[in-house]
Amino acid sequence: MTLKNFYRATLFLPIVAPLIISIFGKTSLGWWLTMSIFISGIEYIIFAIAMFYLIGKYRTDKKIRRLFWLSPPIFIVIAICGWYIGLYIDRLTNPSLIVSFDMVYIFLFYGLLIGYGYCLFFELIYRVFQSLGWISLDQHNK
Repeated sequence: MTLKNFYRATLFLPIVAPLIISIFGKTSLGWWLTMSIFISGIEYIIFAIAMFYLIGKYRTDKKIRRLFWLSPPIFIVIAICGWYIGLYIDRLTNPSLIVSFDMVYIFLFYGLLIGYGYCLFFELIYRVFQSLGWISLDQHNK
């Protein structure tokens, strides 16, 4: 497996993991991860498509890894834009709705926490796969 394929495969785990955890065990972690799909699932799909494209576009492993570590803030920007659009649509359909943007800070904190949690988990898996020789690095683009 190449580095590109590994990082492209990691884009699917935030969608698959909550579903697997919620099917095989009713835990609070499974509930929180499943709720993350309902809160920002559409935004994540947009993010995953863009990241999939960018990972394919970049030629060096260094650029791909940099993009990987920048992915949580990139996702947060996309998710907050989606959240604002949702609030705008809700406000159009219900003019008496009071809109508060205080939740952005909470969303930002937990989004980065969960995003970098996934990154650390994938970094651990990457290191294990690399030590087992399952991920091949191109010598010319380190």
